[in-house]
Amino acid sequence: MKQYAPDEIKKQQEEVAALKKEQEKLERTEREKLREMNWKEKIVYIVTYYKVYFILAVCACLVVGVIVFMIREAGKENIGQGIAFNASFAADLSSEVPKDFAEYLGKDPSKIKMVMESGLSYSENDANSEYGMGFTMKVTTYIAAHALDFMITDTAGMRLEILQNNGMMDLEKALPEDIMNVVKDDILYKKNSDGTQTAIGINIKNSSFAQKYQMLSGDLYFIIINNTDKLDNVLQFLRFMYGLPPAQAASDAG
Repeated sequence: MKQYAPDEIKKQQEEVAALKKEQEKLERTEREKLREMNWKEKIVYIVTYYKVYFILAVCACLVVGVIVFMIREAGKENIGQGIAFNASFAADLSSEVPKDFAEYLGKDPSKIKMVMESGLSYSENDANSEYGMGFTMKVTTYIAAHALDFMITDTAGMRLEILQNNGMMDLEKALPEDIMNVVKDDILYKKNSDGTQTAIGINIKNSSFAQKYQMLSGDLYFIIINNTDKLDNVLQFLRFMYGLPPAQAASDAG
């Protein structure tokens, strides 16, 4: 073990004492500054002086919040995502529909995840605008990622290029008998180049959904996205829209 000479020990002690004295002087100076300030100046001074610590604390809170949110969301059952655009309703679809649909299915709303975006708009005049290109990119990305299951929109919205390029499911092939019997008179058909027709949308003006959420727009159509991987849930949603009883799950049928 290294032995220090008395002079070295004394020198180190003096340096420590000097540092301590300087620190006490700085602390007294800071306290004196604060005493001379009004409360607004004190807040600004403290925030400025401890800015780095505030930033670190905020970042830490954000990280913790994101982790908690991800853990909570990971445990929820994802039952689908839809977008209503060019569609005006008196009710707030984004908050009311997921809750009501979960209850219709007999599920706890806090344990399911459903996204229902609303209040959006798009027209062909927007096609070359920054907003229009952003909206088109958003929808295209959702569909490419299999993250969008259905849309509620008008005929202008149905002219989106991503939808025209085989983006809408043929409803005559997708709809079961109980739903088809109710909506058959409200189906919109698209004429194909070979002379055939494809059922691409359901006019929802006669649905209980339109009444319950007070549809203010004219004709709006329900579209099933062609590559949805939640078709069973989408069909249940259609039953919900028309006041039909939910279909019994295969696992419950036995």
